[in-house]
Amino acid sequence: MIKIALCLLRYELRWHDNPVLHQAFNDPRASHVLPVFCFDPRQYDLSRIPPELIGRSAKWDSPKTWNFGFPKCARHRRNLIYECVEDLQRTLRGKGSALCVRFGKPEIELPDLVKTLQSSDSAVVGVYMSKELTYEEVRVEELLASRLKKDSSSVVLSFVHGTNHLLNPMALPFRLSDLPDVYTQFRKRVEGAGDLEKLIPSPLPEIKIKPLPNQVKCEDISLFKKYLTEDHDGDSRTAFPMSGCETTGLKRLAYYLWESDCAQKYKETRNGLLGADYSTKFSPFLAIGSLSPRKIVQELWRYERERFGRSSTDSWSTGKRDHDAVGGPLENTYWIWFELLWREYFRLVAAKFVNQIFMPEGIAPGAKGNHGRWQVNKQLAEHWTNGTTGVPFVDANMRELNETGFMSNRGRQNVASFLTKDLGIDWRYGAEYFESQLIDHDVCSNYGNWLYSAGVGNDPRQDRHFNIIKQAKDYDPDGKYVKAWCPELSSTSSNFVHTPWLLGKPSQYVGLIMKPLESWGRASKSSSGNDRGSKNGGGSGQSRSNSAKMVHPSELQTGGRTGRTRRQSTGRLQTDWISKKEQPN
Repeated sequence: MIKIALCLLRYELRWHDNPVLHQAFNDPRASHVLPVFCFDPRQYDLSRIPPELIGRSAKWDSPKTWNFGFPKCARHRRNLIYECVEDLQRTLRGKGSALCVRFGKPEIELPDLVKTLQSSDSAVVGVYMSKELTYEEVRVEELLASRLKKDSSSVVLSFVHGTNHLLNPMALPFRLSDLPDVYTQFRKRVEGAGDLEKLIPSPLPEIKIKPLPNQVKCEDISLFKKYLTEDHDGDSRTAFPMSGCETTGLKRLAYYLWESDCAQKYKETRNGLLGADYSTKFSPFLAIGSLSPRKIVQELWRYERERFGRSSTDSWSTGKRDHDAVGGPLENTYWIWFELLWREYFRLVAAKFVNQIFMPEGIAPGAKGNHGRWQVNKQLAEHWTNGTTGVPFVDANMRELNETGFMSNRGRQNVASFLTKDLGIDWRYGAEYFESQLIDHDVCSNYGNWLYSAGVGNDPRQDRHFNIIKQAKDYDPDGKYVKAWCPELSSTSSNFVHTPWLLGKPSQYVGLIMKPLESWGRASKSSSGNDRGSKNGGGSGQSRSNSAKMVHPSELQTGGRTGRTRRQSTGRLQTDWISKKEQPN
């Protein structure tokens, strides 16, 4: 009898170091394995697929975000996910397997596959999938488990933990309930725990392929490309001019470390705005799971050993970072680790606080009952999303996001501060817009960062407020970035490119939607000296001024479907942007 294991892939679209594939292919009961990916209509827009092509009687509606109705997965991320699925399907075929692509809800598609595969001469011995952390993903797990139990009580759904984690949760030096509320404390606990190699499991070995069951046809995903993607000319200004698939991710890792040695200057360039190499650009690959975080760290360790003859566990552990490494290449590779650890921290925060990370009051101590201050002025909010606020540094970043699906870390911190602190708009509006648009959207990192920026998250200083003009002058002193994305300012002097309203004459550029803050005036008069050494990443570009006074408030409407929130899932959960909130000691 043929015995079959199914494995559902979600955010681990890779062949290397894939715990879900590894568990399924190594199931001693299974003689055959069928990898599956579902385009879930609650996450992806499938409305363009003719229903008859996939055996449906009606089209699906386009999915929207929870509170503000943005497209759940806009064109850039939709295109990237398609590339990842297509690449993995090609890779598996090259290994002697395949990827079965289904269109529909996993809790319906997987049980239907089980029914198809169960026969007199074959049986499904198990279904494998990753154990995720947040509501929508966990809800799919609950529904699938319930449906399988109802339809096929003999088929066990097995959850694979930590598929995209960097650290081994079982080896952490504290319980999840004792996770520090501040990143610095978390980092020091992890780095001071001893040998990091014990905390970071090695990537899994090569999988021995088992054949596919012949009852299911694995159609080529390219047949559906025109329904799943949107053709558009690539923007030459993009900072991410590549695919997000596993093949490209592994090439990017090799390029950034071994071919270009960009890793040796990462700390110096990480706050850049233009070009592909100012930062690692690993975040899109990490978000969709086409690149394993453990693979990155293992490669960093090998890079340090072969380039500098040093063990990374010596240079990364608290108390073992020598003073002679400061300012050298080891400091730069350490900072890549530092950012990966931020990503891991936000995953653990999501596991600890569950659905509280989606609530307007956030997770900050004493924040409950303090969510009434969040409002959404629709006109102002739309100026922010469209990149027409009249503040060039904000507008340039938002236009880059809209045109490419990517934005630098420096830009994300500034536009988030502007939305929540200067405009006083509900942070969830920004989080949902980023969820819709970003090619590197990761629910834990995205919502964790927005909580932080809004002062209701893991920031020990809840009044952190960026001076946008000071930041612009520090990180775009000549205005090259602003001019690239706001061509209306291409002929404006660098002295006024960030403050065109001071020219006192008509301009093609949009007008300000708010009165300039007093702190902006001080920044305009000061030199644009580099103040990047601050522990909090903002230097003197931060201020504690109040939210801006809006122009003509009587003409602006307040709106947004703010009454809807993610409901609590049953039980406790198990346990790119990668932000730079503080510097290591």
